[in-house]
Amino acid sequence: TRVSEHPSQRIIVITHGMAIKTLLAELFDRVRSAAYKTTIDNTSITIITYSDGVFSPLSENDTSHLITPSHILSCPS
Repeated sequence: TRVSEHPSQRIIVITHGMAIKTLLAELFDRVRSAAYKTTIDNTSITIITYSDGVFSPLSENDTSHLITPSHILSCPS
């Protein structure tokens, strides 16, 4: 599927970290060998926007959804 075939729609891609690292390197002209040094944690969220033929990174390796409130971690006495 091409992004351009889905104007004004959201597309979700679920994949492995190395695929995300390689995609980021390709889209944003990063040195491909540096992709190995890029941190993409398990279950992290990376958001890339596409507008007028241009990809832009909105967030990379966001893990804020994994933060557990402290009251859930506390055990009853």
